[in-house]
Amino acid sequence: MGPAGAMAVNTETLAKHYNLLTARERLTLIEAALNRDDESESNRLIYSAPKVSLHVPNYLGFTEAIESACFLYMLDQLNLATCYRQAEGLHETVAERNFHERTLRQKKDAAARQAREDRLCDLVRFLGYRIVTNAEAWQRLCAKLNLEPNGLLRHLPGYDMFQEARRSAEMMAFNTDEARQYLRRSSDKDCEPITAETLFAEWCGFIDHRTKWWGTE
Repeated sequence: MGPAGAMAVNTETLAKHYNLLTARERLTLIEAALNRDDESESNRLIYSAPKVSLHVPNYLGFTEAIESACFLYMLDQLNLATCYRQAEGLHETVAERNFHERTLRQKKDAAARQAREDRLCDLVRFLGYRIVTNAEAWQRLCAKLNLEPNGLLRHLPGYDMFQEARRSAEMMAFNTDEARQYLRRSSDKDCEPITAETLFAEWCGFIDHRTKWWGTE
């Protein structure tokens, strides 16, 4: 038995027949190996696969890199937008309740209620900072590559929802100094917020890596 009661898998004998696997069978086995954290087995399956030769346009590597970046960027922004809207909704609910209780002159636990409202407001503004910072980095990347930022994204699912959240975030977001202060209030460490400059550099590195992987520049 393996970790957490999982059945141990002996693949040494099977490995001798890996050259006979179809593409679908190989992918299924790779996924199974990854799911049980068996990196050596997944590598055996990957590197034992027969090779095929293809003729593709010389811009394919760059195109694949850009498409992958679009998907990753949109997934990250949609995740942040969902968290932003949830935090925004909680903040509005708590603020409305606090206003109602102040109207009724209910002073019991007033400080604790106000502290919760303030924490939620700070969370909304920090998530807004993350959304705006991501968007700025993406715009810089597209400017460097002479691409239209929204033109690459508007056909993807969730684009309209993300744009709506981004517009709201731009009005609520912390600036960099405020984001730094928020992180340091929330942690014992001297945390630094991620910046558009850092994200832009990471995106450039990702594009270069994916393009070179295809053997194109």
